[in-house]
Amino acid sequence: METQKEMINEYETCEDVLTKLGWKNIKLCYIILSMAFIWSLIAMPVMASSFIVGGIKCPSSNNNTECAEINERFYSINKEFNISSDSLKGDWFLTIFFIGNMLVGTFLSYLADM
Repeated sequence: METQKEMINEYETCEDVLTKLGWKNIKLCYIILSMAFIWSLIAMPVMASSFIVGGIKCPSSNNNTECAEINERFYSINKEFNISSDSLKGDWFLTIFFIGNMLVGTFLSYLADM
């Protein structure tokens, strides 16, 4: 039986591991596809959070009326609740929202299985 040290030295690079597993390995393909699917479910809410608090930032170097018009129609947390842009209340809103999703989401799945 091989010792653990001999097994570790067998693979020197990531390519060695992938060569050993093979590119048609069903478990490897399953993991890659499931992680891609999970990422696609959470990508938009996570990326949209950068626009939720402060809104769309227009460049101040030129008078871009199209950006200003889009910014007028866009409702951010700060605009909706009349929070000043230098206040951290909008940031705290998002922080509490994501912490709540992490903590409560775990318990909701547990309760759904009961």
